[in-house]
Amino acid sequence: MAESHGPGSVLSALAGVVTRNDGVVDGFALGTIHVSGDDATRSVVQMAASLRRDDISYVLVWGTIMSRYNLVDVGEISSSLGVPVLGLSDRRRRSAEAAISAMFPERLERYRALAPRRAVPLHTGSTVYARMSGCTERQAVSLLNAVTRQGRIPEPVRLARLLAGAARLSLGGGSAAVDV
Repeated sequence: MAESHGPGSVLSALAGVVTRNDGVVDGFALGTIHVSGDDATRSVVQMAASLRRDDISYVLVWGTIMSRYNLVDVGEISSSLGVPVLGLSDRRRRSAEAAISAMFPERLERYRALAPRRAVPLHTGSTVYARMSGCTERQAVSLLNAVTRQGRIPEPVRLARLLAGAARLSLGGGSAAVDV
């Protein structure tokens, strides 16, 4: 799953892509979350559940802080769906604690409670950073290496980012070009 929003947007497009283990795309889900809202975790759970599939064995989410501090709790998603969940990013970022404290102090404890971010070296030579729930670090490394064909972004997430960018057009969010 991934999101995309444009400047001044109130809503962000949320997109999910279902891929089989052999890489074949097998489904899509679309939704929205509020920019600066507090609905990302709930929306990810609802979108995954709306697929009504019992063969989803994990969920990858691009970013655990979406749409201007809309927090994604991988532990809550994993618990709700009963599958491992990885919240991913491609850069080592400094803590968002100061910004969250200033803008959304009521979210600070939830941010601090998020799973720790860990560097995961990929077979491609790149590194992705992951917050993990419902799996061991070893399982996460194995999964991410299996679904990353090239570069730093796992293929299901790359496709979800492209789809979210395109879906943003329907929300009036400007150009949908996404560089991944």
